Amino acid sequence: MTSNQRLLIRLTTQCNSGCAHCTIADIAHHEDKAFESALQDISNGRAAGCTELVFMRGEPTLRRDLVKLVRHARNLGYGLIQIQTNARLLAYEAYVDKLTRAGATYFEVSFFGHNDVLHDAIDRSDGAFQQALSGLQNLLNKGVGVLVTIPVIKANYLRLSDIVRTLHLIGCSRV
Repeated sequence: MTSNQRLLIRLTTQCNSGCAHCTIADIAHHEDKAFESALQDISNGRAAGCTELVFMRGEPTLRRDLVKLVRHARNLGYGLIQIQTNARLLAYEAYVDKLTRAGATYFEVSFFGHNDVLHDAIDRSDGAFQQALSGLQNLLNKGVGVLVTIPVIKANYLRLSDIVRTLHLIGCSRV
């Protein structure tokens, strides 16, 4: 049996949310990874035997070159190409289409609340709940792999069962 080696790449520390619990606040001043550097990292990872690639931290979907990076990884033969995201930009179905056609196979989505009041308060962005919900629905409609993670914080821990119920109602099976 062979084990899959996973390459993790942080493309940016920029985000379209302002979550207080964010774990990258201490490095938010770091510059984005240059496109050529990201291409080289992806190539080097594959040459070293990596079969899985994860675009993580910050909000990778903010990168205008993400589709090109995903396509490059797919062309090199990565089997799993995962994007960690808040799913807000995935509310645009055309963007989901571009990412999946390029080769994205899996999405890990952070989700904070069962309604707009709780979710938007944690995200610190008006409309974030509806965007994330639409993004999740677009992913589920595409049939790609989806895992939803719920950061457990003081503001939502008493509503975890409501959050999970909401996610299951739209078809999320991995929470």
